Amino acid sequence: MKKQTAMMEHIKWLYEVVDTAQAQNMNKDIIQAIEYIIGGAKAKIPMEKEQIIKANRDGVDMVVNEEDFVTGKQYYNETYGGDNE
Repeated sequence: MKKQTAMMEHIKWLYEVVDTAQAQNMNKDIIQAIEYIIGGAKAKIPMEKEQIIKANRDGVDMVVNEEDFVTGKQYYNETYGGDNE
């Protein structure tokens, strides 16, 4: 199973909040507000992805053994399951 970034876990939690709110027949405006927040969080995933790739790329510069070289994008895809945008 692929790992999840902090933002991915946050989005999953927000969906659970929406499900709970719907089950409790909460005000639709509140549910729509949470769904709007989910959209904003999803929009941050590409930025988070680039930050992870850059951090890995910066760390790779210190790799001594060429066989262990992994690009930042490879690291992200292998660790977090590819393009989760």
